[in-house]
Amino acid sequence: MNKSHKKILGVVLSLLLLMALLIIVNAKNPKQININNSQKTDVKNSQEITDENLQKTNTLYQKGIEFGAIDPSEVSKEDWQKQEKDYRENYDTAIKEGVLQDITYEQWLEANNYGQFPKVDPEIFDVFIIPPQSQENKK
Repeated sequence: MNKSHKKILGVVLSLLLLMALLIIVNAKNPKQININNSQKTDVKNSQEITDENLQKTNTLYQKGIEFGAIDPSEVSKEDWQKQEKDYRENYDTAIKEGVLQDITYEQWLEANNYGQFPKVDPEIFDVFIIPPQSQENKK
């Protein structure tokens, strides 16, 4: 499995984890919607492309590196900026629908490992080579 496959797998697994989390949260509090003023501002202004939003995105990228979730040798700042737009849209949608409550975008992003697949030591996995079945075994 090469790096690009690992990245894709990481994004897919992160999104699946996020979806499961959103379903669980929504099941526990289906009718409670508590959006604070800072979240309303986040939703309103998050899609605007401004120098301030670009600076916030760069700050989040640096926090992700410091947190240990983002490896700059694997995810460039430009790539992460593109990914972050999707993360922001997911957060905004969850806030608008009342799925997420009392959590800022920065807290949510950190809880979701900055959208990156968690780092795992590959040596903890055993490699198994499964030989193809013989014609006799297929019958």
